Amino acid sequence: MCDKNKLELVSTKHLLAWIICGLFGLILILIGAYIKYPDNRDMAIYAIMSGLGISFIVTAFSKILTVYFDAWISGHVYEKHMEIFAEKRFSAEKKYQSQNDKIQKSLYLMSVSANNAIEELKKGNRLYKAMDIKGADIQLLIIDPSSCAARQQANADRLSHNDELNPISRDFKRIDEIHKHLINDTPRHGSLEIRLMEEHPLMTLYIRDNETCIFGHYFPECRGDSYAAIRIERNWNKNVFDQYAKFFYTKWIKSEQSRLLIFKKGDDDPISFDQMLYNQKLESCESMFGNNF
Repeated sequence: MCDKNKLELVSTKHLLAWIICGLFGLILILIGAYIKYPDNRDMAIYAIMSGLGISFIVTAFSKILTVYFDAWISGHVYEKHMEIFAEKRFSAEKKYQSQNDKIQKSLYLMSVSANNAIEELKKGNRLYKAMDIKGADIQLLIIDPSSCAARQQANADRLSHNDELNPISRDFKRIDEIHKHLINDTPRHGSLEIRLMEEHPLMTLYIRDNETCIFGHYFPECRGDSYAAIRIERNWNKNVFDQYAKFFYTKWIKSEQSRLLIFKKGDDDPISFDQMLYNQKLESCESMFGNNF
């Protein structure tokens, strides 16, 4: 976005320059008129002044418009490379829901816990309908609740908000409810896969239909959702968009061995849930977090 002070400075300089040029031209033309029309100076000066006045006004006005238009274009292009989606992620629930309503083909989500996504899938809301009605493919990549990274983030959450309930393990437990919901009300189309990652994701990453990317970073000893979320559109800057898409893909491939829940319509057995892995993580969480789990 253009700096208002710089815009005013540039505009003032351009205006003064054209005023000085106009006055200098006026002086030259008046001298020439005095020499060329000595017997009928009034008519000559009137004609010249009229033409010069109109020319000066049109030129000055066009130059001023050019300055402001160039500045507006610069700010407009900058904004379209990247924009603030939400100043604090915990207050952006409705904005994310609006994005979920727009899903047509796919959603790739990487987060510490993916609370809102898990809640929607559990209750059969937006993300579930995106699969059932639109045939969307949904990939969720969340942190392994028994990992050191999970402990680190849980401590950060408590330091920031004195939150005695660990959201990572809390949301992990809800995956079993998603499994039960898929069995009781199997979507007619689409697919869903949930994987676990041992490393801290460093950021939350939301990629819709390979067109919209929303990301927000995590910082040590601070609750992740208390920081901003930034939005990028693929048609704003393809190179930057592809960097974040590649980052998700890399993390997704590395989590190949931790495929917790898979649903794929059309398979002979469309729902696959690794109950052994789920129970193993539950036991680890109980030993790590005790009553907080």
